[in-house]
Amino acid sequence: MMTDAPTFEDVEVSVLPFLLENNSRNPAFTYKEPIFRWAISETIGGVDGQPSIPYKTLESGTFPANTSFLDFPSVEIHVPANTSFMMVNGTIGPDLGGLDATLKTGPGGWNSTIVRSGPSRVNLSSPYVAPAMIWYTALDPALRYNLTLAPYNIRNSSISLHSVTFYSGLW
Repeated sequence: MMTDAPTFEDVEVSVLPFLLENNSRNPAFTYKEPIFRWAISETIGGVDGQPSIPYKTLESGTFPANTSFLDFPSVEIHVPANTSFMMVNGTIGPDLGGLDATLKTGPGGWNSTIVRSGPSRVNLSSPYVAPAMIWYTALDPALRYNLTLAPYNIRNSSISLHSVTFYSGLW
């Protein structure tokens, strides 16, 4: 992480949830729903007699095979200025699929160049883990970025998003 802070404890950290306390979507993000809609989940677990755990997430749902990626819901994150590292937090689990992350930079972040600084596709299918860091990347704090998250077209391609953590590199 690029920073001029004297210690890591001095780095400014901000966390933005995808869902607010009243279960409304955080207006800091841009949500797109061409055909399939985002759903709200308030808990995880609770299977086979286990207690459920409060953990709010925005879930994409699953899609029929051969669905066009243009029909998938997506969310766009306008990365704050001076961000040098960011993490997307969510859920990993056996009923989840793949996350497609597209990071762009340029004037205002729009109509710009795709950056290959983090993994572009992440398999979220494994035993349950929440909270989990599901995507991350180091950034140049002098540039502006937009990150678009969406499921990618595989069977059982649901994603579950909780929050985004930003670390400011400039002190």
